[in-house]
Amino acid sequence: MEDYLDDELSIMLERADQGAVLDAEVFEQPLRVLCGKPAMTVNTDATVERAVALMREKRFGAVLVTENGKLVGIVTERDLMMKVGLDGESWRRLPVTELMTPNPDALHLDDAVKFVMNHMQVGGYRHVPVVNERGEPLHVISLRDVARFVFDQFPKLVSNIPSRPPRGAPPLTSSAPRSPVAAFALPLL
Repeated sequence: MEDYLDDELSIMLERADQGAVLDAEVFEQPLRVLCGKPAMTVNTDATVERAVALMREKRFGAVLVTENGKLVGIVTERDLMMKVGLDGESWRRLPVTELMTPNPDALHLDDAVKFVMNHMQVGGYRHVPVVNERGEPLHVISLRDVARFVFDQFPKLVSNIPSRPPRGAPPLTSSAPRSPVAAFALPLL
């Protein structure tokens, strides 16, 4: 039985490796390939409680703050964790402008995917707003969106592996195919 499982795992790894190459051209695609749902927004006169309620309702980790329809800030899960004190319920009544990160870096739909990856890596962002040429919010790209985009480049590799790594199991063989993800390196921007 154990030999059968080893054989199956070996076959899965071989099939996953066939043709799986992550070319730098993939990251030249426009951001629109990552954009799904429209951005969630609140006006500058909203309370933190309203922003949190919207994030919970939509199950998303960021809400954009607008003034006259233009992006002026972003409130994220991280902002809540780092800036809200443990002083009971008073944070709920705070204006969202006291908690938001003002003037966040934003990108446009036709910017390349590599730029959102750069913003996330260099800036440490988990959420990057996408705006139109007038500065009006369209979408928010999350780190999860970027991960899904990269995983979609390797559907066999990601979907054809066991859910748990075979820890403690002997290596398949020294000639086992190398994961294409291990060889993957982003181009320098």
